[in-house]
Parts: sequence; C-alpha cells; structure tokens
Amino acid sequence: MKLATLFVVVTTLLCSVLGDPNLQCIEGHVACGGKCVDLDTNSNNCGSCNHPCTGHTFCFNSACVPFEATLAMFPWEDRPSVGSTAAVNPANSSQTADPVPIHMGGFSGLIFEGFHRDGSMKFLTLSDRGPNAAAAELIATNPGDERPFVIPNFNPEFIRFNFNRVTGQFTLTQRIPLKKSDGSLITGLPNIYSNSNNNRAFNDEFPVDLFANRIPFDKLGLDLEGIAVAQDGTYWSCEEYRPSILHFSADGTLINRFIPEGLATSDGTFGIPVLPRVYAQRRLNRGFEGIAVEGEMIYVFIQSPLDNPDSKNDAVSKASKNNRILVFNSTSNEVAAEYVYVLSSNAGVDKIGDAVSLGNGKFLVVERDSAIGPSAFKIVYIIDIAGASNVNGVELLGNLLTI
Repeated sequence: MKLATLFVVVTTLLCSVLGDPNLQCIEGHVACGGKCVDLDTNSNNCGSCNHPCTGHTFCFNSACVPFEATLAMFPWEDRPSVGSTAAVNPANSSQTADPVPIHMGGFSGLIFEGFHRDGSMKFLTLSDRGPNAAAAELIATNPGDERPFVIPNFNPEFIRFNFNRVTGQFTLTQRIPLKKSDGSLITGLPNIYSNSNNNRAFNDEFPVDLFANRIPFDKLGLDLEGIAVAQDGTYWSCEEYRPSILHFSADGTLINRFIPEGLATSDGTFGIPVLPRVYAQRRLNRGFEGIAVEGEMIYVFIQSPLDNPDSKNDAVSKASKNNRILVFNSTSNEVAAEYVYVLSSNAGVDKIGDAVSLGNGKFLVVERDSAIGPSAFKIVYIIDIAGASNVNGVELLGNLLTI
C-alpha cells in the first residue's frame, strides 16, 4: 500500500492502565496474562487487563469504540532527503543529467502506536524498495522486463513519526536503517531471474539505473510492504519479491528471512525455504502485502490470488478471487495454517492493501482496486477466521463460492 501522502483514520476515546509488575515489557506495553500488550490498542485487554472489546468494536486509545471512522488527508511537506538521481552515466561519463533530489516517501504498511503525552498520534511505517519507474522492455537481449531504480543503493528503513491532529504537523522521531546479518545495508533491488518465462515463479524484473545500465541482483534485496511489532520489541515484516516473511532485531538487523521452497532459491543465500512452494507463484509485485501478529503466530496476507497453476502472463491469478492467508509459528519457524480469503465481487477489486489484528482471530483487511480519484474503490472489512477451515497441505481445493 503506497502512501504518497498520509491518510489518517481518526476516532476518539478514554483510557486507564493496569498491569502485572512481574513481567518486564518494552515501553508502551504492560503485562497481562503473561504477555506484554499495548492497552491503547489491544482488543483483548483494552484500557486494562482482561477487558475485551466485544461485538463490532475495537480498542483505540484504551477504549472500545465502534467501527466508524472519518477520512482526512494531510500533506507532509518537510520530508528529509534520501538522495539524488545520478548526474553522470557510470558507463559513459560523457552522458550527464541534472541531479534531482529525492525526499522520503513511498511508505508501505502503517501502524498506530498510541498517543504521545502532547496528544499527537504515534505511527510506525516502513519504506518500500525505493523510488523506481515502471517496468518495460529496455534491453533487447534480456528475456524479461527491466525496472529502473532511481537510487540503486537505496536502503529501506523503519520510520517512526508523530502527527498532531490540531496543527497538521508531522514530527520525524526515529529512522532505523535495515541491515543484513553481516552489517551491510539491505537494498530494495530484485533477487533473481531464473527462467525465460516472464511473470513466472522465481522470476523478478531485471534492475537497471536511469541510464538503462544493468544493476546486479541482490539475493537479499527486499520489496517491503507490511510491518508488525512483536512482544519482545523485535519487528516482523513481509515483502513481495520471493515473497518472504522477515524477522528483524530492534536495531533493524535481519534475523531470519523465510521464503517458499523451490530449487531456484534453495541454496540458503536467499533465506530459509520453509513456506509452501506455491507462494513462489505470486504475480510480479503482488507478493505478501499485509502482516499481523497474535502472540507467537504471524499472519501474512498475499496481495492477489496466486497463479496456480503457474501460467504465462498470470492468466489464472487474474481470473481468480481466491486469496490466501498464511499463518506462521514464530517459535517453531513452521507454517501453522492457511486460510482462503475470497475477495469481494466489487468491480475492479483484485488485491488487498493491508491488514491488522484485532485479537481472537479477527482482522481489519483493506481491499482495493488500482484506481485513484472519486471512482476508486477502497474499503475496510472485518473478517473472522475463528471458524475457517485450515487448507494447509490440501492439494485440490475445488470450486470455491465467491461473495
């Protein structure tokens, strides 16, 4: 979900806090029932321990409120620079261009983390893979499309900021650059192109710079989308290339990357291949889009239906409404379950934008089309998977009803 400007959903409530002093929790969390929770937003412990939100309500600012919201748009004008476009073609020094400064933006997932003592709202977000242009056939000798990267060495990061609802002012409070386990910086570059069938499993686009020079693939490059914070203060994220589930330390160092099984990426240099191979059959730029944490379980939402069976030009995916939710056990590092999520039948809707846990198997899920403006379709659904069938390991799902 790209955020050129920030869309903020605003509601109001009150608060009180109680916790178990015997368990040490990170700032902003208290211990309830042996777990560290945020009483501002936890729907099982809203405002105080053992105070669940029931019915069509969720926890916001330590109170249970109905699912009602207003939408407002606030421009962030003074964003810091993240670099500039190249002034000289690295392959031909006689070819030059005026450098263009690029400012922080293009955010993906967004988490509300409560209120600052001055009343401003606290948010956690993450950058995407960095500024880039639309993919196209730029190099005839390459079998697939090329995607120009404006800043090839762009380093994705986790970003915290506060937003004052009265003044409309944004305050940048933290930037966490993402690093590999050896301390080198992570990039947003694609990982691999493994076969000559464009748009097929284990294929990414070829990265090029703005002068159409080939850039080397980065096996651990990330196209980040969703983010969630674990009880221990570490981060879980998801991305679209492989697609993969990612675990980062509090300082932004990659702990583990979990990827689909499959020979093309099985050598251990791309990540740990423990996810079902079928997830490698995501459409290009339609991998894991949303992530949510409930205790030790990590829930990841694929953006669009998988191309299963794998077909050129993603014909199967484009004709389907049957999306998937993958449940990953963060203690055993194993897949715990899979659920079918059927996209709504609204015209143009072919993807989800993000998801957040409400507790007890309930989630808010954003469905959307690709349109912008008054005719665009973006809607938030409440879903409950408590009674859903676990289809993990099922070979043939048969014909599923649409809604």
